[in-house]
Amino acid sequence: MTVKDEEVTKMVEDRSHKATAPAEMTPEGKYQDIQTALDNLKASRQIILDELEKYSMDDLRNRVLDFPAGKADAYQFAMFIAGHTARHRLQIEEIKSDSGFPKD
Repeated sequence: MTVKDEEVTKMVEDRSHKATAPAEMTPEGKYQDIQTALDNLKASRQIILDELEKYSMDDLRNRVLDFPAGKADAYQFAMFIAGHTARHRLQIEEIKSDSGFPKD
């Protein structure tokens, strides 16, 4: 492995490096309300969790893929998914802390 577990979390949650998703992955206009978006997020996450349940830690650690920072295993990719959600939470906190954000 060329990426350590702790590097995965640090890399994906690091907001000093801004990233823009490709247009095909940007859900602009997809959701008309927050509840539908949350329901979709929960359903998508459940699919991932159900899939992870099928594999042992050894299975996850022995499946290697190319990662932006090098080689990573399937367990680290799952860490990346969780970190990506945390990254968006941090992004929301940045927006809310902006002086122009409505306080009411």
